[in-house]
Amino acid sequence: MDAGNSLGIQTAAVLSHMNGTIGRSVGNSLEVIESLETLKGNGPDDLMELVTTLGGVLLLMTDLALGLSEGKKQIYDAVIGGAALSKFEAMMKAQGVANETSRTLCSAHTDYYSILRKSEHQLELEAPANGVVLDVNGLVLAQVLHKLGAGRTKAGEAVNYSVGAELLVSLGQRVQKGSSWLRLHYEDPAPSPDQINLLQKALTVGKDKREAGDGDTLVAEVLLPH
Repeated sequence: MDAGNSLGIQTAAVLSHMNGTIGRSVGNSLEVIESLETLKGNGPDDLMELVTTLGGVLLLMTDLALGLSEGKKQIYDAVIGGAALSKFEAMMKAQGVANETSRTLCSAHTDYYSILRKSEHQLELEAPANGVVLDVNGLVLAQVLHKLGAGRTKAGEAVNYSVGAELLVSLGQRVQKGSSWLRLHYEDPAPSPDQINLLQKALTVGKDKREAGDGDTLVAEVLLPH
């Protein structure tokens, strides 16, 4: 920030918690679906918080908002009111996406899997105990899903867009032993017992809700140029 601002370039920073997932989805097709649902006003709270904060900072720094709160509200209204979705549909068409595909993806009620790849198999993992969700280790989720084909190690390697996971719980939520906390989407290879064990260890369930940081937000601090 100091370097950028000293050169006359308005530079800000948004510090966010990066120890877990953002939103409820991990993986290519699943994240696209979640992003589209967010543009339709159905996004998870933490993702909306990040989008409105980042957008609000940009509006403030370009003098399109008088303050951060006003900027965040403008972004929120653009999403909830449908303007952001309309702009995204226009962007897809401008980049060569077929009109019918763009219209289908952005319609209120659509079968995403008529366009996006869906995994052949789903598996739900169960909470090991009663309690409150204190943590979900995002790095472990990423590592296992990478091995199952959701990512690449080198340029040119194939990526299976259908592989991913859906978080069925959130931090601070009370869960019962045996209730589903993660839905795994996979094809070939199938997850090994060791990988399932790693995923189960990614979930931390405790007894004291206060330990979960109940009420904490995703964004820890916003640093604006002076």
